[in-house]
Amino acid sequence: MSFLGAAGAGALIGLGALQYGTAQLIAKLKHKMAGDPRGMLPADQQEFLNTYIDSMGLAKGLPGAEAFNAYVDGRIKNADGFAAIKVGDQTLGERLKAAAEHTDEPQRDAAAAIKTGIEQALALHGTTTAAQETFAAKVAEINQAIADPAFRYDPAGLVSRLHVIRNEARSAINTQHEEELHALADKFAEGSDFRAHLETIGMDDEQIEQLQKDMETSLKESHQKELAAFDKTMNERLTKMHQEAQNERDRIHILAAMYENNATMRRIINELADKNRKPKGTGGITLSLETSDDEKRLKKVLFQGIQIQDLETIETVAGRSLTRTKDGGFAMEFPHRLSSPFYYGGWNSKMKEDIMSMVLLVKASGHETITMSLNHKDPEHANELARKAYEACLEAGYKEDEITIKVNGKELSAEQVKELYKEYPSRLQAVTSRAQMYQEEREKHIMVAKDDKGAAKEFDTALQKYREEKKAAAAAEAATLTTPEEEATRGHGHSHG
Repeated sequence: MSFLGAAGAGALIGLGALQYGTAQLIAKLKHKMAGDPRGMLPADQQEFLNTYIDSMGLAKGLPGAEAFNAYVDGRIKNADGFAAIKVGDQTLGERLKAAAEHTDEPQRDAAAAIKTGIEQALALHGTTTAAQETFAAKVAEINQAIADPAFRYDPAGLVSRLHVIRNEARSAINTQHEEELHALADKFAEGSDFRAHLETIGMDDEQIEQLQKDMETSLKESHQKELAAFDKTMNERLTKMHQEAQNERDRIHILAAMYENNATMRRIINELADKNRKPKGTGGITLSLETSDDEKRLKKVLFQGIQIQDLETIETVAGRSLTRTKDGGFAMEFPHRLSSPFYYGGWNSKMKEDIMSMVLLVKASGHETITMSLNHKDPEHANELARKAYEACLEAGYKEDEITIKVNGKELSAEQVKELYKEYPSRLQAVTSRAQMYQEEREKHIMVAKDDKGAAKEFDTALQKYREEKKAAAAAEAATLTTPEEEATRGHGHSHG
């Protein structure tokens, strides 16, 4: 009996003997007879995504107003931000403190005026405050919408929208920075009151010129740090959302592949979908589609809320049963090789469907790396299994450095994995080319979210539609709550005697 298992951080495979045709003609004949594994290829993924698009969604929303708020709170606002700058044998902070405590009133007045002048130059502009409020409002509205299972949207469009919102906020911050630098330069203009106040507290022209340069340098450095902090908060979430969107594509892919090609999995998934459509208060996800004549739209949301871990029973696309391992992976028994020569000999696609199903399940579970452990008493058979497993991982979208291969308990280095193909160089070249082609196909179908205003516009359209539906639903609910007396008053009016 043969055995296979897989997990994100670890996988275990032990299979019966595999025969790999050494003759190219036989290999081509086998591939022609076997065909491509059902539902496993990028083209299949895109077809599934088109069919089940409204099943997609992200568990978490956008970062809230904290990114913009952190900028506003952390920026240089007054003279304290320049206190450490040296002016002669003292710092600016020390000079201002001494002047503020001086017995001479003009000195005290000059110190106060200098502080006020710096605060004026660094004041938060109304347009920046408006941008901060707009940023918070947009994020809050989107997060409220995506938390509602009734809201249908493409995660790629959501990511695109966040890029646009981020860029709008970033532009406002940049404008604020530019205006601060201009305002500070104006303060130091020849003949300005600000410059006169600096002279009053004892600075000469050379010191004033150097102070201006040092303050501008310090302000620019602060601006860079402020912008970097804002970018860090936003980009971390953007990167995470890109990964979450890919995880959603992977989830829909394997669920749809099993649903479309395996009657048992179709029944199990339908049961989960029915459970998710329970009315409010019964523990399910409430969907807005309740009419039986809207089957096409209902199908689009079929996989909404169904996670891989929800599947208590799992079979591969080819129908082979899987069990879960303690490490969160999967295990499977294969038929005896002597009784199933076509399965092991490569004359049909079932073995590849089984292995690919497991790899895609691991991928859909959110694991960014995968380890495949191959165990067999015959080293040659174990090596062939390693090649099969490695190829399945590559074709499923894992990169070389994300795949770990173990053969009979020994972890192979990248070079040792390549050694597995020492006698099969064309095979390695073929699978590498195929994996690259598949990846290009995936990327071709994925909306490139960075600055993609088209994708963001599609999301905005979906959000506007959702807004209108919620408004209509609220109006309808309000109408049902109207009392007979109110209805009579509304319909006939009333008069005063």
